[in-house]
Amino acid sequence: MVEPIDPWYGLGKWIALASEHPLVVPAGTQLPCTGVDPEFFYEQRHWLIARRTCEECPIREHCLQVAVARDEDGVWGGMTKKQRQRWAAQQGLLVSELRTPKHSSAS
Repeated sequence: MVEPIDPWYGLGKWIALASEHPLVVPAGTQLPCTGVDPEFFYEQRHWLIARRTCEECPIREHCLQVAVARDEDGVWGGMTKKQRQRWAAQQGLLVSELRTPKHSSAS
């Protein structure tokens, strides 16, 4: 079973995007960021710690995609916003594609 979670729900600017692009975590998955003060991910003086926290994360790439789609600030998936923009370009990901919710079609 997969449960959508938002570890920083309520921070404001991305609540609408969060519903379109939830951070989905398989049930029982332990995330290294759980319980870490969100300040470490948003304040530049803590970014080294934040990036190290993400290194072994099992959903790191998904987190990167969600952050690109939401145009997040701070560290997500172990990368800063500028690093994520370069990563997305290298992956051939278009922000417009990531921001378009995917709907499955029944056959």
